[in-house]
Amino acid sequence: MRKTSLRYVITAAITMLLTAFAVLVPSASASYDLDADFNGGYVTMAYAGNASIYDMAIQNNGKIVIVGSLDSGTNLDILVIRLNPDASLDTSFGINGSVVTDLAGDDDTAYAVAIQSNGKIVVTGSGVIAGDTDFVIARYNTNGSLDTTFGSGFGYINQDIDYNTEHDEAHAIAIQSDGKIVVAGTASVSGELSFAAMRVDSGGNPDSTFSFNANPGIGIFANYDGWDDNGTSLALQDDGSIVIGGSRFNGVDHDFAILRVLPDGNADTSFNGLGQWQASYGEDALNDLVVDAQGRLIFAGSVDNGFGDKMIVGRLNTDGSIDTTFAGGVVIYGLDDRDDTASKILLQDADHIVLVGTSTDPEPMSRQFFARFDSEGTLDATFGTNGDFVTSVGNNPNTIRTGAFQADGKLVVAGDLAGTLWTSPLVTRYAEPPVTTTTVAPTTAPQSTLAVTGSRAERSMAWMIAILTAGLALLATRRRVSA
Repeated sequence: MRKTSLRYVITAAITMLLTAFAVLVPSASASYDLDADFNGGYVTMAYAGNASIYDMAIQNNGKIVIVGSLDSGTNLDILVIRLNPDASLDTSFGINGSVVTDLAGDDDTAYAVAIQSNGKIVVTGSGVIAGDTDFVIARYNTNGSLDTTFGSGFGYINQDIDYNTEHDEAHAIAIQSDGKIVVAGTASVSGELSFAAMRVDSGGNPDSTFSFNANPGIGIFANYDGWDDNGTSLALQDDGSIVIGGSRFNGVDHDFAILRVLPDGNADTSFNGLGQWQASYGEDALNDLVVDAQGRLIFAGSVDNGFGDKMIVGRLNTDGSIDTTFAGGVVIYGLDDRDDTASKILLQDADHIVLVGTSTDPEPMSRQFFARFDSEGTLDATFGTNGDFVTSVGNNPNTIRTGAFQADGKLVVAGDLAGTLWTSPLVTRYAEPPVTTTTVAPTTAPQSTLAVTGSRAERSMAWMIAILTAGLALLATRRRVSA
């Protein structure tokens, strides 16, 4: 037996322990494929009339709720559809998985949906009541029936924001932690379009603790410059502040506009000094707004700066200033010879932002379009083909307006599929790409028989150090692989 130093024994022991394991090296590609377990990857539903889908939500049990409108031939009605996780229609919901709601015999549309903690489904949008287009909030039980405990026994409420006969539409919804429901959109006030919001309690009653330039429960946030505002999106911050995003006409074209109000409806002047942020990058349309884990605001939509519509994504700091650490503040991205728009922002994790939208080529043929950026605004080249991917299903134009990640990482998007006669609801699911690994074969362990000089305690300490060090090295290797 050959004796050697303590240091050599430790080194040799680490080598033998580590080479007992194969090392997995992940690939750089992350291309999403249609999920074969979801009816082959997508599902459409046929109705006798044009059906449009504007928003979706995934329930805790994995069922998918999509909302929009259905043209019955005489007017538009609210359309709510629920799918099982395997893409089949949920026959326990409404009639064969669908609910069509006609509020008052005129045009009604659901633009946004949220799921309460008790599973009830809340939608918001617009409804024409006695010739006046109002904010509408409707709540459905888990079986698809209107919840008559909401809205004075009707299951819905309609609200004329400025108590006139002009046009009001709610486009976004959020549910506070206390169960109160906040919706936001656009209100026509004396012929001028303004950002507007409404907050009601869990029974559908106006919340008297929220008001601005209007009656209790209503906030009208006019620009007072004679130009129109269009509210499209809504986000809640942890301190109870309400953030509304949209576009504002500047007399030539439209700018991005984001305002933040306090829980009582008053402007939050700590946000960019005025309670609002506005910027122009061309002809701008803000379609979505989310709050990240640091409280920063991420916005996205489209911009036409003379080269056709392109996706745009930007980030504001919590104080309303542009976040220059995010690629200077905004990123404009699109494909050559196409019009591209981002309709939805999905925060995949703390480090990845996925934009979901539509790309239209000159044919014209619209397709599903996805792009992923890291937390610094850099296009993630490991996603799709160098950061994006474009696809279409059904051999007809696809329009995608919304999406969400399932708990298992699968990506679900929804919108419309154009047809010969009518437009149909479309839901597509993509399987999360597996981590492709390469196995590096273990090397051959040293063949020498080793020993340590010294006391039993010294020899035991040497091997404990060796084993602990090897274990830490192996753990670090596996963490790198999973990342």
